[in-house]
Amino acid sequence: MGITITGTIGILTQAFDEGMLTREDVEGCIERLKEGGIRISEKLYQRLREYMRQNAEDILQ
Repeated sequence: MGITITGTIGILTQAFDEGMLTREDVEGCIERLKEGGIRISEKLYQRLREYMRQNAEDILQ
């Protein structure tokens, strides 16, 4: 069918990469999702935070 499936973390990452969301925005979204009962592994969350930290540094340089 040619359809690419992307999860919530992938969508947030893409929005961050495209400058639509800041690191703080993404972290806030994740926290709200977790508060709402959506399960996100701590390992995945930490990988996302590290990715955003590294890429935010690259943008600033």
